Amino acid sequence: MTIPSEFWPLLQQRMKEEHISSASSFMLSLLTFDLATRCPHTITSQVVNEPEDMFYKVVEEIVREFPNARKRKSGWLQARLKELLEEEKDKE
Repeated sequence: MTIPSEFWPLLQQRMKEEHISSASSFMLSLLTFDLATRCPHTITSQVVNEPEDMFYKVVEEIVREFPNARKRKSGWLQARLKELLEEEKDKE
């Protein structure tokens, strides 16, 4: 699997936070978590179908907001994604 270079700093940050030693171990932990929770990926599936630059904007938002979002447990990402998509449409 190839990980985009833009993700390496973010991936390394998360691996350090979770005390995970390698990218492959991190991916396995994500897979395990996904299989265990079996949550729908309605928000993230929207993001991966957007242009690459939009995808990276949303990833940056997730990383930036994660500590606060974890406490709020609200729909902040869905609202922010909507805002980012509207901003992109306004540029066209």
